[in-house]
Amino acid sequence: MIPQTLVINSSNPELDYLAKSLSEADRLSVYIRRYANKQRWHERTLAQIPGCGRVWKNTFGRRVLPTGLDPNRVVSAGQWSDFATALTDRGILANWGRAGSPAFVARVDAAIRQRAARLVSTLGAEAIVANYGLALDAFRHVSETATIAILNYPIAHHRYTNALLADEAEREPEVASTLQQKFASSEREERIDAEIELASAVFVGSSFVKDSFVVSGVASSKIVTIPYGVDVGTFRPPEGKRTDGKFRAFFAGQLGQRKGLLYLLRAFKAFQRPGTELRVAGRVVGDSNAFAQYAHLYEYLGHLTRPALAAAFQEADVFVFPTLLEGMPLTLLEAMAAGLPVITTTHGPADIVRDGIDGFLIPIRDEQAIIEKLTYLHEHPDERRQMGRNARERALSFTWEAYGAKALLALEELAFANSRSLATA
Repeated sequence: MIPQTLVINSSNPELDYLAKSLSEADRLSVYIRRYANKQRWHERTLAQIPGCGRVWKNTFGRRVLPTGLDPNRVVSAGQWSDFATALTDRGILANWGRAGSPAFVARVDAAIRQRAARLVSTLGAEAIVANYGLALDAFRHVSETATIAILNYPIAHHRYTNALLADEAEREPEVASTLQQKFASSEREERIDAEIELASAVFVGSSFVKDSFVVSGVASSKIVTIPYGVDVGTFRPPEGKRTDGKFRAFFAGQLGQRKGLLYLLRAFKAFQRPGTELRVAGRVVGDSNAFAQYAHLYEYLGHLTRPALAAAFQEADVFVFPTLLEGMPLTLLEAMAAGLPVITTTHGPADIVRDGIDGFLIPIRDEQAIIEKLTYLHEHPDERRQMGRNARERALSFTWEAYGAKALLALEELAFANSRSLATA
């Protein structure tokens, strides 16, 4: 039987959909997370107020729960710090801006951890699923309650991540400020190490992430790989063909070097020719001037809402995502669902992209490979369109419903193994 489960999250969408699947199966105890838009009367009112409505829709209004997730099971924590994070992160408080955002994020995470720790010993949940960095206080109660402790880890192991990003900073010092090393403090690393040690299992999204754990010394048997999903209704191919005659490459994601942005810009500079364009969308990471010398090469679309991102995909011919390090990139799946062939690396997307069928897999840091693949897709429009159709078909196998079903099965298997272990102890 699927265990009664407590879910602890900050903002990772896969845990939204795990909570939804548990709720539909009536196996969700409580879902603790950042503020969620439950479509209450005051939230609907805020969305309609002139001026305020735009801010609301770009911050808290975006956080709509998946259909099927019982809002009465959702508990928010750290709302005031969360509100301050949203204002600074979106650049509304321009004078303080992103300098203050990390401190507010830390306060939100601390509030979630504290709320979870208070609830875990009283709920009687049979399993805890918690995102990395939020799990330790709850996991410490596991030995008292015989609960299964599952750590959700959506990116490569922190030591693997640190080593790769440190190497990249040495290779490309002019954009080192944009690498956003998440695990910089030893205190945070120690917390996450303890979470991994206490976990019964670690849920990851790709084989690449699993391999990063194994090379970092974590037993392969402890890692459960469950691919993430995509909303194939929101992200879909355009109904008709574009008639502007452009060949348009598109990148969406954090505007930082972890996504390989510098390699894309250098490659596009060498590739560009009449009738070709590059569009870039996403949130700036670190120094906003790090890529300034390449600004003339592309059109910057800003940080897009989901509907705007879906529209941008439909206006492109290829999605280029030369990332250095991913878990299972949702933006790549969204591009494929929109019918775009992709050019991306083996460091995360290799479970998704079939090389030469849905697009191309290339090594990291390989500008020449980006140039070659852009050239091929530009010169072979029929093959490019067929790859786009293949990509859409491939994406249909990676829905959030499929993710939820696999996650529930994994929970059920872990609960069964735990009960057998207790019976023979």
